[in-house]
Amino acid sequence: MKGNAVVPDRTNVQISKAHFMEALEHYPLSNTVPLQKLRGPSYIYAILMDKRIYQN
Repeated sequence: MKGNAVVPDRTNVQISKAHFMEALEHYPLSNTVPLQKLRGPSYIYAILMDKRIYQN
């Protein structure tokens, strides 16, 4: 975390809290398609759908 953004360690891209909030409109996710207009869709998907975050 850096301020209100997630900064993955494998890229210089910062993914803002707003992008996660927008992704939650499509939650739960079956793939990254609804996230393609957001920054870092694969990272957002991986974080939100991680079994430690998403529980049936």
